[in-house]
Amino acid sequence: MFNFLNSSIFLIPGFSTASLHGVMGILTALMTIIFFVSYKLNDNKVSKKLSLFFLFFTLYSASVTTSIIAFPGNMQVAGFGIIIGLYFIMLVAMMGFDTPLFYKHPFFESNAGRMRVIFSMLWGLFSIYGILFQQLPYVGKGNFMYWNMTPICGYGLALLCFLAATGFGYLYISNGNYSDTQNTETYLKMRILAIDGILWSIAGPSYIVGSSFWAISMAFIIMISSFSATAGIFIYYRFKTSLKKTLLV
Repeated sequence: MFNFLNSSIFLIPGFSTASLHGVMGILTALMTIIFFVSYKLNDNKVSKKLSLFFLFFTLYSASVTTSIIAFPGNMQVAGFGIIIGLYFIMLVAMMGFDTPLFYKHPFFESNAGRMRVIFSMLWGLFSIYGILFQQLPYVGKGNFMYWNMTPICGYGLALLCFLAATGFGYLYISNGNYSDTQNTETYLKMRILAIDGILWSIAGPSYIVGSSFWAISMAFIIMISSFSATAGIFIYYRFKTSLKKTLLV
């Protein structure tokens, strides 16, 4: 009998990594659309920045997924896809540094330019080091692709990822007090984005330097759960708002 699982793309080396990045890409593309629609309807600058934030997340996922699926078994291309993906992750962080909330904090407001320059320079240096002393990724347990970066590159990028994600979470925690927003919807949205930042600070570094099945699995579970919950809450309030406007007509 024809066995679909044994004669399809499921056998592509690293398919688990590609498919889960594909799921992440779909979720972040959905978030991109949600925030872009919010920006167009309300001319909300925060929504505009967040739409770009999640767009670069989507492009990161697309880069990794495409390099694995389109060139099965080619570790050189997969490594190149990871490098391109890292560039998009840097842009994700840059969008986080450029949201209006970022400038509300006195320290960040006075040091925003320096922080962007320092962060991008360090990210670029670690990435270039990774290219010059590249170790090809490999496929291991669970058909996951492990990035296999040199320690300097891997731990350097993991640290920057941790700092950027933690900073993102802190911004939404410090600016999302209910007494400030006076709005349950705004409060919940800011809280979920704050939780996202905290979760990403765990999942991102775990995935970048992870060398075990459980580390990679945990990172994907955290990221996909985070994106799913965020998309669910924002979609719920988008439909709730649309329904309320319809009933008032």
